[in-house]
Amino acid sequence: MKVHRQERYEYARLEDGHIRLLEIKSKSQVSLGGFLEARLISISLEKAKERGYEALSYTWQEEKPSHPILVDGNRIDITSNLRDLLLARRRSLSQVNRVVWVDAICINQADVQGEKPAQILMMKDIYRNASRVIGWLGDDWNSSLAAEMIIDVDATLKIFDWNEMQFYDNWRWTKDGPRWQALVQAVCHSYFSRAWICQEIVLGHQFQFYLGGHYISWHTFSNVIMHLTQPGLSSLLQQNATPASPKVNYFMDNVVMISCIRGFGNSMQYPLGVLLFMFARLGAGEPQDKIYALLGLSNTRLSQKITPNYTKADQDMVFN
Repeated sequence: MKVHRQERYEYARLEDGHIRLLEIKSKSQVSLGGFLEARLISISLEKAKERGYEALSYTWQEEKPSHPILVDGNRIDITSNLRDLLLARRRSLSQVNRVVWVDAICINQADVQGEKPAQILMMKDIYRNASRVIGWLGDDWNSSLAAEMIIDVDATLKIFDWNEMQFYDNWRWTKDGPRWQALVQAVCHSYFSRAWICQEIVLGHQFQFYLGGHYISWHTFSNVIMHLTQPGLSSLLQQNATPASPKVNYFMDNVVMISCIRGFGNSMQYPLGVLLFMFARLGAGEPQDKIYALLGLSNTRLSQKITPNYTKADQDMVFN
């Protein structure tokens, strides 16, 4: 059976208040070796919360989706980055399949007038209700070095009771090492330039990064980055920046702002205009997505009047 010759997946209509979950078959259950096999489950948001699922947070790529997976026996093409993420989430030996929510597959992206706008408005609850949210920063060797560095830096800060001078004296002899360079590469990941990650991280329950085979909590990651932004320590990252990662301060600032908002939890609702100003530098695939990506963090009258619309011209794309 050739995956590339399979019929393309046809989405069935979703009932109101329902989402789709992707159940990824474990490696021991697939019939096509290394290929991903899965099934889509239509389920109410309430029952999905009871069942439990992971919500995935990752970088959409510019490349055309060209990597096939089998969903209910039919083909869906995805990007290489999403393929690597799903392969990492697939269980190897267990007979229990992993259940996830991932926007590129669980939303019919072609239905821009019906399903996609409705699902975007539900995304704040999808991420809030997930049993955990996994942020994908890669699974290569450098990612593993970066994860080990974050764990070691966090432990060292605790040993020195967050004393930055003692911390610097402890690390300054290795500040040009490959692990520092790997950490810079992780911090400068394109993930941290996406507008969508704001609500995914802020609202995500038990948010963890998957980084080189390690799970790093948002609390640990953001604590390390926030301390490394201090004047006495920022040079540790800045001098390891490469031509490919020159804007390390830009990416660190994004982490700090998201961390501050997450720290307030759901106790504070921001005006949409304030959010747009705070995260003006973050990008999205479509211009209007810079607005839609922040709706879940705002509860003002303006934000409640906005319905996602992908069919109108840029100048009037927000309002119906």
